[in-house]
Amino acid sequence: MAVFAAVYVLIATERVHRVAAALGGAVAMLLIGATGPEDAFFSETAGIDWNVVFPLLGMMPIVSVLRRTGLFEFVAIWAVRRSRGRPYRLMIVTAITTVLAGVYV
Repeated sequence: MAVFAAVYVLIATERVHRVAAALGGAVAMLLIGATGPEDAFFSETAGIDWNVVFPLLGMMPIVSVLRRTGLFEFVAIWAVRRSRGRPYRLMIVTAITTVLAGVYV
């Protein structure tokens, strides 16, 4: 739990690049013996689903590029304008936007 918490703090504070923090956390887990080399890439008991992990790794560069374009800020401003500043409407607009982005991207 300490390794997870440390990596989470590093990612949240952006003191270290998120990929470096995640890989550092993985190495730390190997070094302290929390997981063995044979289980590092697959373990039925740990429940690691690589069909989820690899698409997430593939999306990281795409999100990094989109972040620089200002797309996320544009969508956020659009959602607030669309909801007219009302919190419940904003939640609904955000949920629908997230679903549509997940389906079409």
